[in-house]
Order: sequence, then C-alpha cells, then structure tokens
Amino acid sequence: MNEQEKEFWEKFKRWNLDDIERTIKTEAYVGAAKLICCVIDALAGFRFGAVSNQGSKFRFISFVKEFMPKFKYRLLAKRNGIVIYKRSILEMLYNNFRSGLIHEGLPGIGTGIFRDENIHSLFRIPKPDKLEINVLGLFEYLKFALSEYEGKLNKGIFLNEFRERLNFIGDKRRIPKIS
Repeated sequence: MNEQEKEFWEKFKRWNLDDIERTIKTEAYVGAAKLICCVIDALAGFRFGAVSNQGSKFRFISFVKEFMPKFKYRLLAKRNGIVIYKRSILEMLYNNFRSGLIHEGLPGIGTGIFRDENIHSLFRIPKPDKLEINVLGLFEYLKFALSEYEGKLNKGIFLNEFRERLNFIGDKRRIPKIS
C-alpha cells in the first residue's frame, strides 16, 4: 500500500473498531453486533473490489468463508433419526443475523446476541433453529479476520481489489449535485 492508502486503512480500522468497543462498553450489544456486520460488509467490499451494491450477499458470505471459517458448517435437523433438513450457519449469520440487524434493527427469528467474557466462545451450541452469538467472541473474531485480511494486503494479495474499492468510494463524481 502507498502512504495515502495506509493512512486511510489506519483510520478505517480505528473508526470502526473504536466505535464497536464503545458500544460494548456501554452494553449496547445490538448496536455492537450491527456495527460488526457493517464492518464485515465493508471488508468484503474491499476484498472483492466492489463497485456496486449488487452481489453484497455473495461478498459477505465469501469473506466470512475465507476469513471467519468457524461459521462454515451445516446443522442437521433430525426427526426420528432421519435428517429432515440442513441449515448453514453462514446463511443464518447473513439472513437472520446480519440482515435482521441491518434491516429490522434486531436479530431475525432464530438468532440472538449474548455476552460471555470468554472471547474464544463465538456462539452457544448452535441448533438448526437457533444461533446465539457471543458479541465479545464475534468482536474478537472480527479483529482476527481483519488482521488476516490486512496481512494479505501487506503481501500485495487483494491489493488491486482494495484499490478498486477505495477509488470507487472516493470518486467525487459519484456525489450528486444539488441544483
């Protein structure tokens, strides 16, 4: 990264992580979870060089698969020993948790937020109809994912995509003119 990109990146991290920390300290866990989901969305945009809103679900899920693999497995719902359906934790994270928080202002049906001081505990034992996420564990996992992504950027991996997104969000021609 060049100096201007490094300066932007340091501000990006500080603004986002500091705000999440503040919400957690004030016990605003829903707010913290919303911000975490927003940061994952933003990181996914940089990772894939997004220049439009289309494909945001694909980018979010792909970023989580790549940098937060603990969400990458399926839960089985059984009745009388027979699997009646499978449920992806990743899909629950995106559809019920991220979209519920962003669009409805609270986690969707079947998902919840709790606080456990064990930052290595990401969620309670998930079930096909319930995913409860530890806000402290999720924040630590976000910081881990951010660090892993940053490590790749520093090696020049995904740097073109990063620059494409940075140029897109900084393009002054996109600012509507008010008459």
